[in-house]
Amino acid sequence: MVDLTVALHYVFDTPSNRLIRDVGHQAYPHKILTGRCAQISFQSPVAGLLGKKLESVVVDPASNWPLFAEKARELLQVHKVDVVFGNWASVSRKSVLPVFEELNGILFYSVQYEGEESSKNVFYTGAAPNQQAIPAVDYLMKQEKVKRWILVGTDYVYPCTTNKILETYLKAKGIPVEDIRSFRLANDCRRH
Repeated sequence: MVDLTVALHYVFDTPSNRLIRDVGHQAYPHKILTGRCAQISFQSPVAGLLGKKLESVVVDPASNWPLFAEKARELLQVHKVDVVFGNWASVSRKSVLPVFEELNGILFYSVQYEGEESSKNVFYTGAAPNQQAIPAVDYLMKQEKVKRWILVGTDYVYPCTTNKILETYLKAKGIPVEDIRSFRLANDCRRH
């Protein structure tokens, strides 16, 4: 995604040419290249933004799933942040959820997620399978006349849950699923 973003900025004259690529975790390279991340420091020193001073605090759990909870606790207790925008994968979200609930923090999770989870401490802004996978299955059945289904994914939270939801959905329509295959991730991410 970083390579694609750098290539787009090379080809297009930004910000003269508008790129609608400004939300979610995959937009970070765009925000860095356009200076959007640095704009926090340009807020009014007196009024801030809407009367509130903004401060960016960044921590890096280095894709170490157990470290996500520790870093969430650090953000909420040490840095006293009000809102966290972050976590890139279901396992990281599930790792920090107990911390946000315990400390009554707010998390904005902008990545697609498997659903089947609800917390007053999390704003789930990404698509769930009923918004993404089920419409795709309906399209494939209607437009492409797909009749045989084999559900394939990695042995990870999102694909396993999505395949379970799709299997239930297809069976409710009287359509058998011939097989479900899950392949282990090479980096040994643990399924939660």
